[in-house]
Amino acid sequence: MEKKPLYSGKCLSYTHLGVGIFLSPDFPERILVSGMVPGDEGDVEISYKRNGNCFGKLKKLTKLSEDRVKPLCPVHSSCGGCLFQNVSYERQLAFKKSLVESQLKRVDGLSFEVSETVASDPSLGVRNKVQVPFGRGRHGELVYGFYKELSHDIVPYPDCVNADPRANELLSRVKTAAMASKIAPYEERSGRGQLRHAVVRTSRFYPDAMVTVVTKERDFEGKDAFFKGLAGSLGPDDQLIHNVNGGRTNVILGSEEDVIKGKPYLRDRILGKEFLVSSRSFYQTNPFITEKLYRSIVDHLDLNGQETLLDAYGGIGTIGLVLADRVKSVVSVENVEEATHDARKNAELNGAANFEAVSSDVGEYLETLLEGGRNVDVAVLDPARRGCGSRVMERILALGPSQIAYVSCSPMSLAKDLEVIKDHYFIRLAQPFDMFPYTPHVETLVLLNRK
Repeated sequence: MEKKPLYSGKCLSYTHLGVGIFLSPDFPERILVSGMVPGDEGDVEISYKRNGNCFGKLKKLTKLSEDRVKPLCPVHSSCGGCLFQNVSYERQLAFKKSLVESQLKRVDGLSFEVSETVASDPSLGVRNKVQVPFGRGRHGELVYGFYKELSHDIVPYPDCVNADPRANELLSRVKTAAMASKIAPYEERSGRGQLRHAVVRTSRFYPDAMVTVVTKERDFEGKDAFFKGLAGSLGPDDQLIHNVNGGRTNVILGSEEDVIKGKPYLRDRILGKEFLVSSRSFYQTNPFITEKLYRSIVDHLDLNGQETLLDAYGGIGTIGLVLADRVKSVVSVENVEEATHDARKNAELNGAANFEAVSSDVGEYLETLLEGGRNVDVAVLDPARRGCGSRVMERILALGPSQIAYVSCSPMSLAKDLEVIKDHYFIRLAQPFDMFPYTPHVETLVLLNRK
């Protein structure tokens, strides 16, 4: 086999996905090299081309970047879950600010200034949710871990440095119980086996943890022994849920669930408000940065107590309930029925009589508001990664709230949505938050006032 040529050069920056951009004087195109840090110099081999991009593999480092650090995770390079484990934390924060800046600059005529990225303190061991697939290792042993980047090959790991240490311990107990009861892992290709995933959620302010075990079928051989053994290994405040997902799908959770131990929800607290979170409801994964994010919303919205507030994509009601004491009324809109049910429970739990939770598609509900001539003074938008979309943003524009707080986990989607309203609103705060340390992902809060 002919040996591939090596190209010497330097990594100058990152793509928006955190992949190193490598340039060599001996090659006419930029080469995208995962794992390289801006400032690194070395030799790179071309691997393949895709969608007009050239991808390469680092073969040798000849000079280390000043921002390169030793990874704390032994499977960092193969797992792909924490791409920035080899980058100084200061460089990570700077990258996330520049990412938000570069995407907002795509919106012509938009005036803004991006603040420094708010750091997560602590930055390690912060994730309150860990979900892992189960499978077979090289020697047929039961393993769990994260999928290797761009594949469904499981990279086994004993302890994730980004996860709450309690979650690591609980995952090991799921594995121990499965091995003792001889529960076979699910195989995607053949459809054989039972144990698909385990999802662990932990609470910051309570000793609670929720373990959700996903199997292919509700009833299977060894089920009783498995759940009895696992339940016996959990603490008195832990919840154990059995979720059933029989579909040939990449979706983790199915629609059927049984409570094996404890209650069907996890308790937690944000800015003094109490919240109950069921297994299939969205909840921010970094409780430390979540409080900073919500505090910023509270501090920067100009409220006098007489406003009608729309909390679009409201989930279990977290942002709306944090703001409920400061406005006349809150309408929280969410299309996931389980989350809406949680929001209603949380409103009752916090005594928020001025809070209404509506289960509806956001766009359809906004159309109803417009047809009914209802007024909205302040809008909070916290959509999924794909953003709100032009249909929703056009309806927000028609409703004409005086202030908008937009919380985004995708600067690209954020820029597209702001394009729709840029002629009628101006940005008075653009603040990145490091919700996802050691990854290229960033949470951004943009506060807008109507012109």
